[in-house]
Amino acid sequence: MGDDPAQSTAARAAIEKGTQGKGVFVPLLVLVELYWVLKSAPGWDAAKVHQALGSLLEVEGIEVDQAPTIREALDLSSGAVGLADNLITLTAKTRGCSRLLTFNARLAKTGRATLMRA
Repeated sequence: MGDDPAQSTAARAAIEKGTQGKGVFVPLLVLVELYWVLKSAPGWDAAKVHQALGSLLEVEGIEVDQAPTIREALDLSSGAVGLADNLITLTAKTRGCSRLLTFNARLAKTGRATLMRA
């Protein structure tokens, strides 16, 4: 992000060193956290965040946990249903869940989850 010059320099150096060595592994939860950080950053709309995360999946030397699922979740993500919700539905589906329950009306409208009422 470049908002903290010292952290940015250290992060870039670590990534560069990792991609030249054994590689860099990005756990799924780290990617979701990155999504939230970017989404809340000034000047980062949904399209820019999705493009950045999609690009990260293509960087040589960086292995992103569950990359195919993340790609699919990014493809499904819209303004109404974000990356985390789509990752939840896709993970449930790959685990063989026949029905996913949610209190999120927007997610239920996609047909990938069933709306619960309190």
